[in-house]
Amino acid sequence: MHLAKLEEDPFRPRPKADIKYCGRHRGVVFYRLRVGDFRVVYTVTDHEVKITEVFRRGRGYRWLE
Repeated sequence: MHLAKLEEDPFRPRPKADIKYCGRHRGVVFYRLRVGDFRVVYTVTDHEVKITEVFRRGRGYRWLE
């Protein structure tokens, strides 16, 4: 449900779905969607949302290394 809503507006936080700008890495802007104990890292290019990683809270953001 929360992932489907990313298509509508990938930048606006909603109840129980916190969205945060995570900065740039190698020229790509990343965002993080927090849903319960899960984190979804994604990018937005033109009108397309690309999910790069889904992981459980506490594992950390290894994708930035």
